Amino acid sequence: MRQVLAYRVEFWVNYVVSVFFQVLLAYFLWFSIFDHTGKSEIGGFTFMGMVFYYLMVRFMDMAVGTTSNEHEISSHIYEGTLNRFLIYPLGFFSYMYFARIARTLLRGGQGILAVLIFLMVLGKPTGLSLSFSSVALGVVHIFLAMTLFYSMNFLVQLTAFWADNTWSLVVALRFIARFLGGAYLPLTIFPGNVAQILEWLPFSGIIWIPIRTLLGQMTVEQSLIALFTTSGWILIVMLIVQIVWRRGLKVYSGVGI
Repeated sequence: MRQVLAYRVEFWVNYVVSVFFQVLLAYFLWFSIFDHTGKSEIGGFTFMGMVFYYLMVRFMDMAVGTTSNEHEISSHIYEGTLNRFLIYPLGFFSYMYFARIARTLLRGGQGILAVLIFLMVLGKPTGLSLSFSSVALGVVHIFLAMTLFYSMNFLVQLTAFWADNTWSLVVALRFIARFLGGAYLPLTIFPGNVAQILEWLPFSGIIWIPIRTLLGQMTVEQSLIALFTTSGWILIVMLIVQIVWRRGLKVYSGVGI
């Protein structure tokens, strides 16, 4: 977090520019689509509801880290600095996880600011029912989304024990997570059967389900089922992480790769 705050001017400029252009692009793109089709709703969203959805996507990107260019895990393996973490009382996975939580709190706070400004200026879009229960469950979903993506990213970067470069794998993970998670298109845009399959994949729990929960588009029962589903995926990924971690340490020389 100190590294981020040290460049606070750049930090806020990047934030304002990225949010502004993403929302602006969504506005003009979906304005053209709604105007061309003549529909009042597409995929369960009104025009302003769709624009607000993409603002929420940006919020999730910042909170979860799906667009962050972070390669710390693989860098520690390549440079041999993993050694010091091996003697810490707190494990490497946990240490990096708490660092991720700090970034989530900081960048998620920025995202909340953008959402509040949108609501104050343009009001709540039609069809959205924000409530205390939806926000409370949404916060839990955000925490699980961050944990799930962190675990996936950690697993991918563990390939640094064997591979010379993990950059392409990390980029691929980010693209797949965002595409299948509803960052580019709401999953309700896809055909019914495809959308149902996508909702059961782990990636929906990273962006799509947290946003739908926050916006009050899921019942409490649906949200709770999704919580258990995402938690199950987290356990599966963490189990694989433990297996790969143990095997990776067997080939780690301690002087970098």
